[in-house]
Amino acid sequence: MLQRCAGCHGVRWPPTPRCARCTAPDHEWIAAAGRGRLWSWIVMHQRYFADAEDQIPYVIGYIELVEGPMVMARLRSAAGARCDATVEFRSEDSREAQIAVFALADAPA
Repeated sequence: MLQRCAGCHGVRWPPTPRCARCTAPDHEWIAAAGRGRLWSWIVMHQRYFADAEDQIPYVIGYIELVEGPMVMARLRSAAGARCDATVEFRSEDSREAQIAVFALADAPA
């Protein structure tokens, strides 16, 4: 889900009390398409969260959602990754929480 301004209809992430473009306080929630393009990525070799210790190395992607906002999220794999590659949302359960994960659009589910 993404927050959309009721005034200018700009989509914003993370959610904020006021729109950064028009400062309107009113908003609505819209369902995200679950797609975007890979802007950049890194392979993490350092453990920052205990839940990821058994997954080192893991990939963090910087993704531009089709709705516009940029998000950082786990990427299933760096294999075949390239800038502007189409990615799709996948949800994965971890020991601590449900986390957002993206995969290359042509990768198997």
